[in-house]
Amino acid sequence: TRGDMTHRFIAHLIEIDNRLIADFLPQPEEIEEDVEIRHLMAVISLSDNDTLIIRSMNYEWLLKLIESQPDAVKHVKNDSNEYVLTGTTDELQAFVMKHIDTPAAFGEPVEFKRQTATTKPARAE
Repeated sequence: TRGDMTHRFIAHLIEIDNRLIADFLPQPEEIEEDVEIRHLMAVISLSDNDTLIIRSMNYEWLLKLIESQPDAVKHVKNDSNEYVLTGTTDELQAFVMKHIDTPAAFGEPVEFKRQTATTKPARAE
């Protein structure tokens, strides 16, 4: 949700070398020319049973990397002058794992705490 707008994504969670990576794609009805919704990638972790931690890929870092090292990851520029990664699944996973611990590659962690119920559920009769 951004402001009064809510966007829906399809998320795929994969595990590579005991690390969780989330791949978020906007649902087809969310893709409109006037809405800036992109494919998102994040590292997911749990600090305990009640805290989910998400570190999203820093796309400014990715842009600088591609401009300074064009062979770092396969890509093309689309009609909107944005980079689109075009490597195979294995190549993209290897790229993410190579940079998963690079401090600038993923943003600051955002924590989500599980909320406990404030009322008891109604009894079924």
